[in-house]
Amino acid sequence: MKKVIVCIDIGGSSMKTGVCDLKGKLEGQQILPVGQHFSSLMETVEVCLEKARMFGDVIGIAVSAPGAVDAETGVIGGMSAVPCIHGPSWTEELEKRFSLPASIENDANCAAMAEVVFGNGKGCRDLAFVVCGTGIGGAVVVDGKICRGKHLYGGEFGCMVMRDEEGAFSTFSLQASTMSLVRRVKKVCPDREWDGRKIFDEAERGNAVCVEAIDQFYSRLAEGIYNIQHVYDPERILLGGGISSREDFAEQIIKRLKQIVKMTEETAGTKVVLPDVQVCSYRKDANLVGVAAVFMQKYPETAGR
Repeated sequence: MKKVIVCIDIGGSSMKTGVCDLKGKLEGQQILPVGQHFSSLMETVEVCLEKARMFGDVIGIAVSAPGAVDAETGVIGGMSAVPCIHGPSWTEELEKRFSLPASIENDANCAAMAEVVFGNGKGCRDLAFVVCGTGIGGAVVVDGKICRGKHLYGGEFGCMVMRDEEGAFSTFSLQASTMSLVRRVKKVCPDREWDGRKIFDEAERGNAVCVEAIDQFYSRLAEGIYNIQHVYDPERILLGGGISSREDFAEQIIKRLKQIVKMTEETAGTKVVLPDVQVCSYRKDANLVGVAAVFMQKYPETAGR
């Protein structure tokens, strides 16, 4: 019987679950409501565990969660839309209740590990992972392992300081997330409802405001990626988030990175690095697959590695 891991991804409004084998194959996915009490979450895990036994020999439970996750203590710090997830040690509670080894990791870190072990980061030891959504998140991988940092802020690229169009202080999240794209268009056309998809559709029809906003979005994203490359110098930078599914997403970023490299070398008179940028191979299931990878790294003897 094959070995499988119960995988749980906690979100603000729902909880994704599934069963992953040691080759990264995901089965039995479900989307369940998130309970508002820790005890109800444990009951949901128990139901998932019973279902998982239909797919193989369950060797452990792996959890992905938002926020400042301390993988060593199992505690989720900070605050979120689900207050009950903060405080208890998830790993201690899961191991005590179900007599199985357990792991927990930040959701962006899980998505990064999906790529390191099974996806477009396979074979690379040092990577940066940039998630572009309503904000900018990410992860840093050093020598094949997540680098969380002293204060668990490793990979929080969205906090990087940037300047806005008027020269005022801003952040990478505010300047290069998909919401920044919407804000730019709304500033000029406040009388219409906008979202990312509508903006790209309008740009293809020749809407000059949308074309300009998209150019600014890609340019600011490229600037942040360039900076990440020269702070850490990873082998590859992987891009995730819903917008990364656009066919020309990486191409547009690389185009602007080449412009930045050219201008920097001409201005500074020194050689710089053109980042190796690729999109992630995993999309909606990245956290579930990644948390299994985290579990296997934490318990190599259990996973038979």
